[in-house]
Formats: sequence, C-alpha cells, structure tokens
Amino acid sequence: MSSFQKALSGLALWLVFTAVVFVPAAYAADFRGGERVVIAADQVIDDDLYVSAQELVIDGTVNGDVYAVAQTITINGTVAFDVNAAAQTLTVNGKVGSDARLAGQAITFGENSQVTRSLLSAAFSLETKPGARIGNDLLLVAYQGLMAGDVGKDVIAAANGIELRGTVGGNVRVTVGDTSANAFSPRMFMRNMPVSVPTVPAGLTVAPSAVIAGDLIYESQQPARVESGSRVTGPVVQQTPVPTAQERGEPITLAMQRAQQTQALVDTALDHARRFLILLLLGLLAVWLLPKFVSALAEAIRAKPLGSLGRGVLMVVGFIAALFIIALATLLFALLFGVLTLGDLAGLVISTGILVFGALTFAYSVFTSYLAPVVVSFLIGRAIFDRVQASWAQNRVVAFVTGLIWLSLISVVPILNALIGILVAVLALGALALWFGARRAGMEAAAMPAV
Repeated sequence: MSSFQKALSGLALWLVFTAVVFVPAAYAADFRGGERVVIAADQVIDDDLYVSAQELVIDGTVNGDVYAVAQTITINGTVAFDVNAAAQTLTVNGKVGSDARLAGQAITFGENSQVTRSLLSAAFSLETKPGARIGNDLLLVAYQGLMAGDVGKDVIAAANGIELRGTVGGNVRVTVGDTSANAFSPRMFMRNMPVSVPTVPAGLTVAPSAVIAGDLIYESQQPARVESGSRVTGPVVQQTPVPTAQERGEPITLAMQRAQQTQALVDTALDHARRFLILLLLGLLAVWLLPKFVSALAEAIRAKPLGSLGRGVLMVVGFIAALFIIALATLLFALLFGVLTLGDLAGLVISTGILVFGALTFAYSVFTSYLAPVVVSFLIGRAIFDRVQASWAQNRVVAFVTGLIWLSLISVVPILNALIGILVAVLALGALALWFGARRAGMEAAAMPAV
C-alpha cells in the first residue's frame, strides 16, 4: 500500500468517526428517532437535528447541522450547515450549506443537489449526477466512484474504479485498482441492494465530457482511459507503484538484509527519541503545574509498591468493565426508548453514552501513556538521588529528567519495552487509586464532628 493510500485510509477512518460517532455539544438541538422520521416540505427546524431511525427524509429546512444514522436517508430540502450521516443508502437532491461528511453503501447526488463547501465520503459506490455541484473539494474512499457532476476545486480519491464525466475546477489526484483484476467484485455479496448503482470499470476513465482545469495525477499499474474529447489543462502523470524485492520474487541479498536492519534500527531510534521529547515536555509542564499531585502519586508507589500494583490491576479490569457497562446500558436504553417511540430520549441516551465512553477512554489513554511515565520517572530520579546526593532529590525538575533518562534507556531494550510500559501504567493507576482513597479518608475525617 502506498503512502497516498495509507493517508486516504486514515481519512476514511476519520470520516466514519466524525460522521457516525462524534456528537458535538450544543446549546439547543432537536433529537428524533423511530421507524420513519420525515421533515415535511413546509417544516423549518431552527436547531441542529439529531436522528436515529430506520428511514430519514428531509423535505423541509434545517437551520443547523444534521447528524443522522439510518438505513435510508434522503435529503430533498435544505440543510443550512453541515451534514454528518451514515446509512446503507444515502441520496442528496437538495442543498447542503456547508460541508457533507457521509458514509454508506450507496451514496447518490441528484441533478439539482449542491454542497456549498467540501464533500468527504466513504462508500461502496458514490455517484454524482450531471447538474450536481460540490463547491470546494471532493475526497473519496470507495470501491467505485462515478463523478458526472461538477467539483469546484480538487478531487482526491482512492477506489478500485473511478470515472470522471463532469468538470473539476482544480487538480485530480487518485489511486485506482488494477484493470486486470476484475474477477472479484464485492457486488457478488451485495445482491439485495435497495437501490441500483452504476457499474464503473476498474482503473481510471476520463469520459469525453470531462473537463479538468488542473493536473491529472493518478497511481495505477495500467494507463488511464482518457477518451477523445476530454480536456485536461495540466499535465497527465501516471505514478506506478514500485514493488518491493519480495513482491518481485527476487532473492534478498546480504546487503539488502543489512540495509533493512539498519533502517529498522534508525526508525526505532527515532521513535524512542520522539517519545523522549514528548514525555520531557509534558513532564516539565506537569512538574511545574501539578507538583503536589505528581509527588503524591510517586510517594504512593514508593510507600506501597505492591499495593499500587494490585490496585492498578483492579483499575485496568474496572476500566474495561466500565466501558462494557456503558456500551451495554446505552444500547439497552436506546432500544427501550425506541420501542416506546420516545425518539428524543433515545437520541439523548445515545449522545450521552458516546460522550461518556469517549471521555473515559481519552482520560485513561492520556494518563497511562503520558502521565504515568512522568510519575514513575520522577520516582526513579528521587530514588537515585536519595542514595547518591540527597539534596538534589528535592529539585523536582532534576529528579524528573534524570529518572526519565533512565526509564528511556531501559525501554530501549525490545523485550523490556512492552513489559515496562505495562508495569509503569499499572503502578501509576494503583497510585491514583491510593491517592483518591487518602483524599476521601481525609475529607471524611475532617467532616466528622469533634467528640
């Protein structure tokens, strides 16, 4: 896989995340759910619209963003701002006032559809019909794409087959499949698709009606089919993926093995250096802004190492259990409110569950990946200076930096790297539990009336 394909794969993951999972905070919002949600042609919603349903039809106007998950979504009306949606089939015949981020099996933009800014999509099939208009960029990760509509700026895409029929106001940069590998198609597993989708051959096809105002750069094993009558203002550049020696079936020589080993060592060294610099900067901030907290956690590990270890294991188990309970409770309550046709409550439960799940996961990741090594480094530095030069142990910065250097050097050993990472995270989690317990005991003691 090329670097361009990897970048587009990352785009796909980000797109699905933002379109399906991310729910921003809003002061006012309209939550709806049920079997079928319809925004009538004469209806105006002056809030953001959140929908979880079997079918969503928007014939009216939404003066806000739309966040929707459904089996079928049809937008015939107007959405003033962004559309973030995921569905099996998604059809846009109306106007999107800002960006559209869409994920689905079949996505279609009708003849009068318009996206004022950019379209980001992940799909099996994307089709923009003649008359459809994307104001800025079109970014696509799909099995196939048929683009007969107009795009104001650039097209960036990765797909097995792409056919350009409309006008592109900027550059086109795409990665396409091998035209000699048409034997397999995901269509054989999609025989019951609710809508018909076009058939786009593998590779890149530039139809006679296509107009590209900029460059055409494509990555493919075979040349593109640039038909007579099409107009490309800039150069047409084919980039052929360079196979590795293993892919070419060539024997690996001793020089190649040494080069690979050297490159692996350099990459590992750079990874450790980046990790050290990140922890150094974050650690200096933590020691400066949270000196008492860092010292308290380090002291908890020093005073009760086995207690910290045991409580840390329990914290890891508790974190996994908490995520499972949150996900299960969100699903069950959403289904319950859906059965009771309480769509507003179902949407609120889903939004709250996602936010809590995400916040808990984020806090756990930040603590175990960054704050835990800072605490343990501080502990190691103090332990060293307590034995060598006790007066230096009182300098938090010197103690932290010294401990971080030792911890980083030990972590360079491949076998120890993973074990030390787990041990550091578990010890810090246990220290956090001890710290919370001590604070709670202190508050309870202060609240007890004097006898």
